Amino acid sequence: MTRKERRLRKVFQEPLTGCWLWTGAINAKGYGICGDGLVHRMMYRERFGEVPEGKYVLHYCDVRNCCNPEHLYAGTQKDNMRDMVARGRMGGR
Repeated sequence: MTRKERRLRKVFQEPLTGCWLWTGAINAKGYGICGDGLVHRMMYRERFGEVPEGKYVLHYCDVRNCCNPEHLYAGTQKDNMRDMVARGRMGGR
């Protein structure tokens, strides 16, 4: 079994939202992790190629443990902060 096949065994595809929820280990910030690092970054690379230099892998869906490549995009920290404000995720900041 390949790494990708093993990784996909830990994904629950949520039918209502389309999110692929990581059911394996989660870090303190709520992101899926496995031996190779952050799961959403791995899934992005598998679908789209390397993350452009200076970019982050961001979520359209705002679900940290989602790893559906169609819910991911490369953006800057400024993009991430803009999304946070627009979606009301400032958390008292």
